[in-house]
Amino acid sequence: MKKTILLAILLGSLSFSSFAQASNEKVVELFQIMKSDKMMNGMMDNMMAIMGQQGGMLKNNEDNKAFTEYMNYVTQEGKLLMKKIMNEDMVTLYSKYFTNDEIQYYIDFYATPAGKKMLELTPTIQKEFMTSFMANDMPSFQAKLKVKLEEMHKKYPASNEPTVKNK
Repeated sequence: MKKTILLAILLGSLSFSSFAQASNEKVVELFQIMKSDKMMNGMMDNMMAIMGQQGGMLKNNEDNKAFTEYMNYVTQEGKLLMKKIMNEDMVTLYSKYFTNDEIQYYIDFYATPAGKKMLELTPTIQKEFMTSFMANDMPSFQAKLKVKLEEMHKKYPASNEPTVKNK
């Protein structure tokens, strides 16, 4: 009887540990193998390039220095923010929602040739997607929003007026 109880407790603790939250150390290991910092920097560089292209209309011949300085500042601050997010916020979230076994599965996958290829190509795919999205989808989306906003202003003209409450 004692052996049965001991075996049940042992099996119960083993099954519980497989469902426990992942440790921060395992998540950090996953992010290292994924080269998340490099991926985030690549994503940030891609975003800044797209923003720079869109912001080109803000530049003029006299103010290119100011625009360039501003974009460099935005890039640096964005990278610092991304680093904080990856090293703190994302570690906490991954630890909350994944078990050690699940994190280990991802670590093992990203160590394979297919996993490495996915990591290598992700920034390129994201850049192509964002460029395509901004060129092909964003203008029509913005146009739809503008039409809807105009409809709302016509439908609810009183809401366009500033209101003053009397006390």
